[in-house]
Amino acid sequence: MKIKLSLFLLCAFLAVAMISILTISIFINISLKDQFTVFAIERQDAKKQEIIDKISLQWQDGECWDPVKLGQIGTTALDEGFILRVFDEAGTPIWDTSQQDDSACMMKKEEICSEMAPYLDSTVDNSDSFTSSLSVNGDTIGKVELVSFTPFYFEKDDLNFISAVNRQILIAAVLSVAVAILLAVVFSRLISLPIVITGKFARTIATGKYTNLDCPRFVPAEIHSLVNSINHVSRSLEAQEKLRRQLSADVAHELRTPLASLQSHLEAMIDGVWPADEAHLTSCHQEVIRLTRLVSGLETLAEYETDQMRLNKERISMKNLISETLKMMRPSADEKGVRLILQIEDIILEIDEDKIKQVFINLISNSLKYTPEGGEVTISSSLADKEFYITIEDTGIGIPPEDLPFIFERFYRVDKSRNRINGGSGIGLTIVKEIIEAHNGSVDVESIPGISTKFIISLPI
Repeated sequence: MKIKLSLFLLCAFLAVAMISILTISIFINISLKDQFTVFAIERQDAKKQEIIDKISLQWQDGECWDPVKLGQIGTTALDEGFILRVFDEAGTPIWDTSQQDDSACMMKKEEICSEMAPYLDSTVDNSDSFTSSLSVNGDTIGKVELVSFTPFYFEKDDLNFISAVNRQILIAAVLSVAVAILLAVVFSRLISLPIVITGKFARTIATGKYTNLDCPRFVPAEIHSLVNSINHVSRSLEAQEKLRRQLSADVAHELRTPLASLQSHLEAMIDGVWPADEAHLTSCHQEVIRLTRLVSGLETLAEYETDQMRLNKERISMKNLISETLKMMRPSADEKGVRLILQIEDIILEIDEDKIKQVFINLISNSLKYTPEGGEVTISSSLADKEFYITIEDTGIGIPPEDLPFIFERFYRVDKSRNRINGGSGIGLTIVKEIIEAHNGSVDVESIPGISTKFIISLPI
């Protein structure tokens, strides 16, 4: 079953609020009842002792009881919820309120039991009896029995106070629920609205419309992070879409040039304009080689990008490997008048020698290609945080800042004319990145246009 997020959050907030309010209300009610019960029991015990003290005072020097006084005490005791019984030292009844006025006792019992019904268990006998001996000057003169209709008794003022407090609790609970509903509506909308908007925005992205979503104000940090992530995805998809379109154009361009050249050469030979001699056939052969090289590079790149690269790792001296690479590149550098400088530490790494050598060939070739006569290409290294860093820095023409984020993309070229004099197929740096990442390393580039370009390779030790 599907349910709207705003409704779900509203129900969740209300459920939490209602449970909290109900728990607090019940706790206050129970605490109030317990405290009043303790107070009522202590007050009832005090009244019992007060009645006993009054009865002791009615013993006269002539060793007799004053029935009038006992009747007054009995009436007062009945008003306070007690049936008074007084016995002499032989156990003979002297006064019994129930025998003197049974109807008044019954009326008082019904009144008290009715008022105390919500606080007592109606299935049991709640009456309570208390007996105490009476003595004067150390001599026992009898005993008194106080029978209460309930173990404790709330007076009118007590009941009115409890009712008033419960009424205030109810009012507070109702107001709290109203405030909770208001806050639940506000917060559920505050949380759900950005998510709903983000969902619609994501569906818009799915249709190929890449825009930027403005994050609403006053939203939780997680929602803000979600919106930023969606915006990042949108920008990434837009960039990838541009690269995809550019890739299609670049592949078409890379294939069109040698194919057009082949077509024109073959048509000229078929029409008899050109003789099918060695020179013209060699030209056709060179275009076929160019196509083969491009397709081979694409196959290699596809293999690397689909995680099918197989690494034959060995413990190799990085200084020896780079020195051998420079020996291969030095004739080209000397021909162009560019100095190659090696400042590498001797460290042993577990790498695929052929593939890492291909990385350095690609990077050094690029540096030589874009470094003018009299310039330098320096290969240096450093160690930090269990990483071995190799830096290839040239004093060439540099790379414009707007091109730096894309130079590792397939077929991307800083030279938009894409001529063969200044560039190759445009996949060399992409292969470099794939090889280094397959070794759990990274490659980055820094450049100052017109001054230098620096490629930094990091390989784990």
